[in-house]
Amino acid sequence: MKYPNAYSGVKKLFTSEILNIISAVLMFVAVLLALLDGKSKLPDVDSAQFWSLAAFVLLSAATGIAAFIIQIIGLNQARRDEWYFNKALYFVIICMVCTLVMTFTAGTVNSIFAAVDEVFTLLVNIYAILAIFTLAEYLKDTVIQKTGKIMIVVITVLFGIALILQIAAGFVPRKAEILGVIKSGFEVLGYIACMVYFGMSKKMLGQS
Repeated sequence: MKYPNAYSGVKKLFTSEILNIISAVLMFVAVLLALLDGKSKLPDVDSAQFWSLAAFVLLSAATGIAAFIIQIIGLNQARRDEWYFNKALYFVIICMVCTLVMTFTAGTVNSIFAAVDEVFTLLVNIYAILAIFTLAEYLKDTVIQKTGKIMIVVITVLFGIALILQIAAGFVPRKAEILGVIKSGFEVLGYIACMVYFGMSKKMLGQS
């Protein structure tokens, strides 16, 4: 195996994307429950609806944190074989800071950091793909190279739309829940695209 560190790191990136998908789906369900309820206020703290909603949000947050940790470990391993992974690692740390700020804020501040998080989430995945593209070039794997180019375009469009929806939610608070549901859908598609590419890439690296 020519790039054992990259192989081990990309395997973890593949796992982190699965967790990101689960986290996004759980948040999608939470926002959908709030939307279907049709109320502007949260349900009473002693109601079953409140606790079911809280459970989805907490599970989403816990899964997202696990994804962050695995992603950081994976990028830290992979950067020993390719420099682009190092850039992706910096962006993940910025995403973690944004997530922490979002946890303890609301309103405009929360929306701003959510938008910033969306941008850097996209950059994390772009730089991870660029790193894999470079390794594929060394290994002369044209399929991974071509797929990488397509994936960069695909995730840029998907996360770009999610970013636009996030910004729009800040300007149209009455439609924030609907826009949040749609945004989560595009994020899930973006994570699936990354997961597929990382899955292909770890196979390539494992066979090198």
